[in-house]
Amino acid sequence: MSTTPATKGLEGVVAATSSICFIDGEKGILAYRGIDIHELAQHSTFEEVCYLLWFGKLPTAKELADFQAQLGAERKLQSGHHQAFEGPSHQCAAYGSFAHGGLCAEYV
Repeated sequence: MSTTPATKGLEGVVAATSSICFIDGEKGILAYRGIDIHELAQHSTFEEVCYLLWFGKLPTAKELADFQAQLGAERKLQSGHHQAFEGPSHQCAAYGSFAHGGLCAEYV
């Protein structure tokens, strides 16, 4: 009877293949869409990396401006919701203020 030694956890197991990212833990490589994460961190904005992940390429200046405008439009609060973030009375306990903010964020 032959036996195969068991490995710890998921060591050496490929969980999935991806066209979005590449990881080589032994060599310390993490790349998104073929671009090293260190290069992205040094030279790209958050919005540029989002664009890269969603559309498969870094944006041109016009594409980035359009994308930022689109993201900004999606962040607008509906009328009246901004009042929830103005905060409760100064007489509230700190935890009450924190809980208030969390509840308001839940419904925005």
